Amino acid sequence: MNCAKKIIDTLAPNREKRAYYESHMDKVKDILADGEQRAKAIAKQTMAEVHEAMKLG
Repeated sequence: MNCAKKIIDTLAPNREKRAYYESHMDKVKDILADGEQRAKAIAKQTMAEVHEAMKLG
C-alpha cells in the first residue's frame, strides 16, 4: 500500500465526521452552545476565586 493511500485511509473517519456535521448544523450549534455555557460557568468560578485571592470584593 502506498503512502498516499495510507494517508487517505487514515483521514477517512475525519472526513466522514466533517460531512456529518456539515449536514447537521443544528447539532453543531447545540454543541457550541453547551460548550459556551460550561465555559462561562468555569470562568465565573475562576473569576470569583481571583477576586477573593486579590481581595477585590
